[in-house]
Amino acid sequence: MAYARQHLESLYPGAVAIYLTGMGADSNPSPRGALLDAKRHGLELAGAVCGVLNRPLTPVRGPCKVAYTEVDLPLAEPPTREQLEKDAQSQDPHIRHRAAAYLQRLAEGKTMPGVRLPLAAVRLGDDLTFIAMGGEVVVDYATRFKRLFAADHPWLIGYAFEVPCYIPSARIIKEGGYEAESSLIYYGLYGPFRCRVEELLIQKMSELVASLR
Repeated sequence: MAYARQHLESLYPGAVAIYLTGMGADSNPSPRGALLDAKRHGLELAGAVCGVLNRPLTPVRGPCKVAYTEVDLPLAEPPTREQLEKDAQSQDPHIRHRAAAYLQRLAEGKTMPGVRLPLAAVRLGDDLTFIAMGGEVVVDYATRFKRLFAADHPWLIGYAFEVPCYIPSARIIKEGGYEAESSLIYYGLYGPFRCRVEELLIQKMSELVASLR
């Protein structure tokens, strides 16, 4: 994104280019892996922005209204002490540290870690509504929110406020793999999330958006 910003700010002196990450945590640019790839993607993004700026723009008017909440996301039952003790002997330091943290909480009589996710909606008149969620939000939420809130002119933002982990959809959870399971190791969590997490988040965000209409 830095290369896109550099291009835009050089083309429009005095402007400040701001990038808001969307909801596409399970998507990757292609090609990727080299500095030249990043520069090419930055140039492509800057070109897309210039294309928009060279067309008639729609003004954003009206008062700013904000709604915010936090949602406790349902995780699977935590592992047994036996499993934690086994993981604490793992050769993988990430697995070992995660298990040690859970065992420490057990020893102190504390509940196991959970995920409380921040959600927000910001409405600017009838022209634009920002839909913001914490975490690395997968693309299925973008697809659903665009359809559900089409009349509200949504702009979707992931990675908002904080990033406790990937936020998978029911589809991703059923598929398993990195976003649903193994990535949680690096966030110090045992999972996966329960499939109802998607409908819970859709419901809560719908309530926020409706409260601003």
